Amino acid sequence: MAKRKAKIAPGAVHVKAGEEVVVLSGTYRGRRGKVLQVIRNKNRVIVEGINLVKKSVRKSQQTPEGGFQEKEGALPSCKVMLASRFDASKRRTVAVEKKA
Repeated sequence: MAKRKAKIAPGAVHVKAGEEVVVLSGTYRGRRGKVLQVIRNKNRVIVEGINLVKKSVRKSQQTPEGGFQEKEGALPSCKVMLASRFDASKRRTVAVEKKA
């Protein structure tokens, strides 16, 4: 029988909307942005300018041209850290030393 992965309790998100965060892993690693929205029941956050997704939009009165529209997609909350905490941590010093 396969083992089940332990899930994080819904609603246990360590960041709030409006705070500046740093992405820890993935394509956008090291980028900073402001948290626009926190989705507590899914443990995800939407960060300004990070994880852009193209979405097709139908023609309507609001969008007369239709076509594609870019908007931010959700990231797992475990992949982001508060910028102030990141700057004070050892991760920051190691990352700076590797670049030099």
